[in-house]
Amino acid sequence: MSLRLSVIIPVHNGAAALSACLAALDGQSFPRGDFEVIVVDNGSTDDLAPLRRLFPGVRWLQESAAGSYAARNTGLRQAGGPLLAFTDADCVPDAGWLERGVAALTAGPATIIGGEVPSIDPVGRDLNSYEMLETVMFGLGSIRRLIEERGFAITANLFTSRAVFDRVGEFDADLKSAGDREWVRRAVAKGERLGYAGDAIVRHPRRSTRAEFFRKQRRLVGGRMMILRRGRPGLGAVLADLRLVSLLDPRVYRVAFGDPRAKGPARRIRFVAVVLGVSLFTTGEKLRLLLGGKPGRG
Repeated sequence: MSLRLSVIIPVHNGAAALSACLAALDGQSFPRGDFEVIVVDNGSTDDLAPLRRLFPGVRWLQESAAGSYAARNTGLRQAGGPLLAFTDADCVPDAGWLERGVAALTAGPATIIGGEVPSIDPVGRDLNSYEMLETVMFGLGSIRRLIEERGFAITANLFTSRAVFDRVGEFDADLKSAGDREWVRRAVAKGERLGYAGDAIVRHPRRSTRAEFFRKQRRLVGGRMMILRRGRPGLGAVLADLRLVSLLDPRVYRVAFGDPRAKGPARRIRFVAVVLGVSLFTTGEKLRLLLGGKPGRG
């Protein structure tokens, strides 16, 4: 067998989640001798040594520059396979993920493939307010819709090739979030074709706490505002963006008062409070960044 594919995973802490991801990759239907797994440690402070011993077949790299896109660039520079697959350390690929993603990519005409990223629901309880809000806020309800309506896929589940990176260039390492959106749109603008593989699936646990949710939102807002600032927008564009996910955004109230999963007065009150709190946090973070603050990695 010859190496056909490199799987690249950046990690910043989260050893327990990474263990589940690597175990799932060991159980792929794609021939194990045909792919390598590259984990790029992006300044983790937890101990990854036990995982190195548990998964001796993994290639472990280091990237000191903070940010998952800097880490992904390090991985792709060292990748030995002509085909590339990206996922995240806290994702759990289905057994057929690589087989189906590679099949979609090699079938053409798409040169970049995005697969689905369904959430892993908690066992034995209903979703809490942050878990209900996650799909609405982070837009992962349907990768197909993300591809068809917004023109990009995400690096939690992305297939492409070394040749595409040679033509397009690497990820923007300065971005802490939205680097996948920026790269895919840049690639499409240069003539690459974006496709969808609904049967190539990796699963992601829901963020269930305020801290987890706000870390993610801080990172997303940082990437979005950095891209916005680069475009030197006028006042109208800045105000339009500030309105998104703010108390002036009517979608906030449709979510707060209209989500059918928040049943009962007490549950509805908690959900409304969470939605309004997130909107205030988001607006504050945008203002901080517009006034010259630096985006965080979350």
